[in-house]
Amino acid sequence: MKIGVSYIFLCFLTACASPQVSASAIAKIKDPTAGPPHVFGSYNAGCIGGAKGLQVSGDGYQAMRTSRNRYYGHPSLVQLIAQAGVLFGKDSPLLIGDVAQPRGGPMPSGHASHQIGLDADIWLQRVPQWNEQFREKLEFQTVVRADGKAVDPNLWRAEYGEWIKWFANQPGVERIFVNPAIKKRLCEDYNQAAWLKQIRPWFGHDEHFHVRMRCPSDQPKCRGQVAPAGIECGKELDSWFEPQPAPDPNKPPTPRPYPTLPSECKGVFDAPAALHDHSFNEPY
Repeated sequence: MKIGVSYIFLCFLTACASPQVSASAIAKIKDPTAGPPHVFGSYNAGCIGGAKGLQVSGDGYQAMRTSRNRYYGHPSLVQLIAQAGVLFGKDSPLLIGDVAQPRGGPMPSGHASHQIGLDADIWLQRVPQWNEQFREKLEFQTVVRADGKAVDPNLWRAEYGEWIKWFANQPGVERIFVNPAIKKRLCEDYNQAAWLKQIRPWFGHDEHFHVRMRCPSDQPKCRGQVAPAGIECGKELDSWFEPQPAPDPNKPPTPRPYPTLPSECKGVFDAPAALHDHSFNEPY
């Protein structure tokens, strides 16, 4: 299937100039499309054709929460995870959280990003004795102290820093999101290392780190981000630990606006499914 021509034809038939397909409808799509990868849009508003599924039980890694069907990504990301598993998962598998849905797009819960198959969550947890029940039932384990100002020395492991360092130094990785306390620890352990500029503090991310790959050079419809400019281990990082005003209990939370997706995404969501590749041992 030639994605570009077919998608344009499908858009012509379905008038998809602004394809506002609901997140719940997208989540019901069980399989990726056939053909080579095609990325449309941005990390927070996009889709992917030709995604590949992670192996559920890979060499040195385990895909977690597979019942959510969020373990699909661009082939370069799938390959990156496989390489990390071989390097770091010999004694305890890397636990891979959400990547993307089979065709990307907005998720009905959890993430604003993870929409184009270039984001992946890696749990900061080791399980030397893997049990299949862990896949759906293992609980998250924060590595950050309750006050949020530093990592918990009883739960943080030096190897976690080495995992993050390795991912940050891979050519295709654009940035990695971590809790500010984790960034603080990395700044202490890897003083002024150039790769620290790719480590970006963000709320949450206290029990996993979020790897984001840059748009592949052969994907002109993929909209990336401006590369991080500085290491930011000083005042910029300190600002994350300043007291924040308490939220107004009488003010209702602002709902997250639904993203406007690229026109090509309607064709991605409507396209025929790829034939199932049983080599990926996915749970069907």
